[in-house]
Amino acid sequence: MKIRKNSIIRKGYKKKMAKMVSLTIDGVKVEAPEGTTVLNAAKQLGINIPTLCYMKGTNSFGGCRMCVVDTGGRTLLAACTLPVSEGMEVKQIQKRFRLDMNLELIYLTTTEAA
Repeated sequence: MKIRKNSIIRKGYKKKMAKMVSLTIDGVKVEAPEGTTVLNAAKQLGINIPTLCYMKGTNSFGGCRMCVVDTGGRTLLAACTLPVSEGMEVKQIQKRFRLDMNLELIYLTTTEAA
């Protein structure tokens, strides 16, 4: 059986490797496997996107909204649940906005306990 370079064998069957997609994160072009989240693609670049509820190996739900990014749409999207797509342009939100989100989160958690 002849195996191509872009395929791997797992548990006795042939599986193709994921297709690579090109996207831009904060002005830096990057290629990531299809199905990768924007958060993981950014980490590969060394770009730190803050997270609170994200844990590697678990199902992400984007509930804390700390990792929101701007993709040019109407709303900000959670990077931990957003899959990369071809030609996507992602920008981190401004630090001032993130500070306001942090202060709001702190306020909400302290007022519920009081």
